[in-house]
Amino acid sequence: MAIVDYQALQDRIHRNLADPDLRDGTREVYTSTLRKIGVAQDVAANLADRMIEELEQPGRSLREAESSIYSLFSSTMMRNKYVGSASISDAFADSQDRRSKAFSSQLGLWLDEMPAGSTVVNLSTDHEPLALTSRANLQISDSRDPDAISGQFSMAVLNNVLHHASPERAAEILSTLSPKVTDRLVVIENTSYGETATDIARDTELQFMNEYLFQRLMLDPATHDVAIPANYGTAEEWSERIETLGWRLQERDSFPGDPHHTILVFEKDAPG
Repeated sequence: MAIVDYQALQDRIHRNLADPDLRDGTREVYTSTLRKIGVAQDVAANLADRMIEELEQPGRSLREAESSIYSLFSSTMMRNKYVGSASISDAFADSQDRRSKAFSSQLGLWLDEMPAGSTVVNLSTDHEPLALTSRANLQISDSRDPDAISGQFSMAVLNNVLHHASPERAAEILSTLSPKVTDRLVVIENTSYGETATDIARDTELQFMNEYLFQRLMLDPATHDVAIPANYGTAEEWSERIETLGWRLQERDSFPGDPHHTILVFEKDAPG
């Protein structure tokens, strides 16, 4: 059974690429992403153009375009300081692994503040397990399934979970988890930003196009069929949703680079 509505996904991509501003923004984001893994500027720009051309072709199925783009990444060689000579697809996989470890490392800042003996649950679908941070004074468990979490915890981490769910499912995850956590909730999410509603709407679509690159174009379509997240919000909107459950935002931080990731640290304000 397909786990993504291909037609809805293709329609949204075509709408974005038909908008000159969003098309230029997508080209810039795709070029920048390739540059960050070590692809030369001229090659990155050319590949960004090729991706957009493949996606824009009328009468072509989305899966055909994705297969063609992934073949291009698999056959194009590059060199960077981390992997030496490798295909773009292999270099991207390496960069994602290093990125997930960096996420866990930065989360360590808030783990280190927890008293000895604290229990911590980390909910994450595809990031480095926090248990690997080896903090002997904490009891850390990892889970990929929100429904499998049971018991009480001093701290919970939601690492890129909510925007992968529908708004209704995200609300259910939060409301179910919240009573199980006594002290601290750390949420890492993709966030849109901008000074006006128009700016935020534009940024949201660029976030969507970047997620599409990360979640589908850079992955082998023969083995991956990933639904693209569409539950976006500003950092303020995420905070408001979570604070209705008895939490109060205490700290806000961010990870560098795209897609934009914001860290929201909440403390318990009232019984959940």
